Amino acid sequence: MATAGTQAVPTASAPATAGTAAETATASLPCDVNNVLQQHCTSCHDTMPKFTAPMPLVTWNDLMAPSKSMPSTPVYKLVLDRVKNVQRPMPPQPMEALKGDEIAKLESWISGGQPKHSGPACTPSASTHTGDAGSGSDTGAASDPAVVDPSADPDVQCYKFTANNGGMGKYSVPATPDLYQCFYFDAPWGNDKVQAVAANFIVDNASAVHHYILYTSPSGTPNTSAACPSGAHPDGQFVVGWAPGANPVRMPKDVGLELPGPKYLLETHYNAPSAGMTDASGIELCVTRKLRPQSAATHPLGHEGFNTTGPADVSGTCRPKGPFPVQVLFSVPHMHLKGTHLKTIIRRANGQTDMLIDKPFDFMNQLAYDTPITINEGDTLETTCTYNASAQFGTGTNQEMCYNFVTAYPAGALSGGPGYTGLSNNGNICVKGLFGL
Repeated sequence: MATAGTQAVPTASAPATAGTAAETATASLPCDVNNVLQQHCTSCHDTMPKFTAPMPLVTWNDLMAPSKSMPSTPVYKLVLDRVKNVQRPMPPQPMEALKGDEIAKLESWISGGQPKHSGPACTPSASTHTGDAGSGSDTGAASDPAVVDPSADPDVQCYKFTANNGGMGKYSVPATPDLYQCFYFDAPWGNDKVQAVAANFIVDNASAVHHYILYTSPSGTPNTSAACPSGAHPDGQFVVGWAPGANPVRMPKDVGLELPGPKYLLETHYNAPSAGMTDASGIELCVTRKLRPQSAATHPLGHEGFNTTGPADVSGTCRPKGPFPVQVLFSVPHMHLKGTHLKTIIRRANGQTDMLIDKPFDFMNQLAYDTPITINEGDTLETTCTYNASAQFGTGTNQEMCYNFVTAYPAGALSGGPGYTGLSNNGNICVKGLFGL
């Protein structure tokens, strides 16, 4: 299992009590409908949405508003569709799905004309959500090592890389949409040769963070930060990254992630809705000095530079350079709010085809999937992204991307082969470096 462990789950908001502002805000919804939303939805879809949830689900007006992805469809219809959708469920797994009687309450309210609440104040229902999205470091610097499960592997040590204010506390996030900020670190293991074997994700401010990625960095002064003009790091190597719903990374016992270079940067994409926010999100990277036999790396497959005028499929082809055979471990599809499905097909040199991955996509549930398969010389990889509306490629939250991040060994084998030079070839992606998410 390449990605063992459970996905990060947001901590539930405390339920409102009688007479609070929260109760007043939800009073326009019938109590049974309000309780269903409080139980299953508002830990993310709160008055100020968290974990990049696209809209609040708190008031009657919230549910009657047109949805962002489909303006002709009111939010309440989209909510009902998603809670009944087995392939793209909301709430996402492993959070508890709505029960049949809860879905029936939503259906009854909708079929009855979506009436507002009348009568006494509702008695709030405590949320059933459990788990923790993580907490940030106060210093933001790479921490002292802490041995993880020494009885199992005393050679593994973990280090934190988090957003910080020059090593002096949390980063103050400006109220600016789509800011890419890079935080620089020296390798806390010094010049030792190491491999990454696990990564845990720290989500400190879910209201402001769109994603973050740890890269190797050819330069950069530790305990400093700077804006990243486009989120592009062609000279750095992708190590590991977080997007909403991401599961912790766990490598197989004989494989480690390649970690070249003595310097690192944490690229964080912020989309802060208001001033005064701070953040200490980042990655706890677990490494070993006892090198494993196989060295892996993560590579993006997909397409760049597209601009569709309506719902469409976008495809890109990758021709790996090897050495062969290439052993794929797991895949992480990535699009933005309009993406609905991603698949990568292996077209074999002998004319046969195999499926690497074929999954519905949900921005709020960007899981890594185990996709163990072998790629041989002469094979090509075709990645197709499906969008439910017009989509323009770009690094912004309201723009779109088409990537399948594939982790495989040997490291570098999925970089572009013949015909693939530079970062991309006519939009087709098959490279070791990549644009930011």
